[in-house]
Amino acid sequence: MEGRVAARRTWAPPTHEASCACLQKQVRPQQCRPCRGGASEPLLVTAARSGLYEPKAPPAWGDWLADGGPGEMDRGGQTIEQWRQNCWPQRLPEPPLRGRRRRKPLNCKIYLVPLGDVAGDLKVEALCDGVRAFYFGATVDLLPAVSQQKLRAQVKVDGGQFETFGCQKLLTRMMPADATFLVGVTCNDLYKDGFGFVYGEANATRGTGVFSFAQSPKDGFTRHALKVLCHEMGHLFGISHCIWWQCIMNGGNGHEVQSMPLHLCPLDLAKLQEALGFDLVERERALEAMWVRHGLDDEARFSQQLIGTLAKAAAPKATPVAGKAGVKAQSKPSKPVAK
Repeated sequence: MEGRVAARRTWAPPTHEASCACLQKQVRPQQCRPCRGGASEPLLVTAARSGLYEPKAPPAWGDWLADGGPGEMDRGGQTIEQWRQNCWPQRLPEPPLRGRRRRKPLNCKIYLVPLGDVAGDLKVEALCDGVRAFYFGATVDLLPAVSQQKLRAQVKVDGGQFETFGCQKLLTRMMPADATFLVGVTCNDLYKDGFGFVYGEANATRGTGVFSFAQSPKDGFTRHALKVLCHEMGHLFGISHCIWWQCIMNGGNGHEVQSMPLHLCPLDLAKLQEALGFDLVERERALEAMWVRHGLDDEARFSQQLIGTLAKAAAPKATPVAGKAGVKAQSKPSKPVAK
């Protein structure tokens, strides 16, 4: 109507049911069952409906997905099919055809390299341990550190911050011949054009990423560092920012990162499982053990609950034994073992 300004519709993330429907429609069941005779629906759909995953909340003012925020472009979400068609990791073998399994074992090798001084709270071996469990199925190795002097000589520095573009060029020159991805970790501040500070930057085409822990809080440093590293590495696997559930792949401004979970939502877990070909239960057991080693009790409890859900859904169903009318069915007694 003339003279009346139309109210702008407030955006909201998909509902839990809408996210489950998207997952069920596009996930490949044969790649999501660790054993035969399991549930009537893909394991990840069962996990999604278990109540373990919290729906993505509508954005508040100042959030990544808020009106005018940097995440407005993420609001469409990335479905599994969009990831397969447009964002499959270029440095990994092509995905198997629908209905077929990979015949050759996947050779995905990830190298981590410290950039500059990383003394203090940063335990690089703990990061390697975390990446090894989170990206289960990939080989993870550590390269010798690049000195602070060499880093300053080869990367542009502005007010104590290192430019991500220069770091990426350095990593490209250092890339080992057998590497799938090379990831630089640093305790120096990073910046890129248009952003005063960034946690990191990933280049999926080159297979390189650089990530900073300069802004990680001292209280809960390991948890925060693993969150930043595993989130940014998700982009190397072609996974975009998540809008489906509360997920480690959610986009986030500084104040949102602390409350982000350390697990993948079912939809993004389906993408990673398809890329690396791991067994869902085996990966979660590796994660649980890793969380325990590093004292991350909340994450360990989540993994325990998810393992229970997946194991229960994948367990073969008991076949009832038919008995005579009016007589309770009994299982056939086993033969005695000869001594």
